[in-house]
Amino acid sequence: MSEPMLLCEILPRAMTNIRNQGNLRQQVMERDGGICQRCGKTAIIACHKNYDDKDFETPEDLISLCADCHDKHDLK
Repeated sequence: MSEPMLLCEILPRAMTNIRNQGNLRQQVMERDGGICQRCGKTAIIACHKNYDDKDFETPEDLISLCADCHDKHDLK
């Protein structure tokens, strides 16, 4: 089993993620060409593919979705 992380190790990582979250979502929308990755309509939001570790997200954790697909995604 791995050693537990100290607060001084976790806090800087969390703060960096908070500052970069909006930029990261914009990068994902640009990566996906503003197209919903489920149906091909115009995307309105970059959201999580899953919610396993949303405190430390990467571009691979996010997907661009249109309003309809986002609503369906949130119901899961």
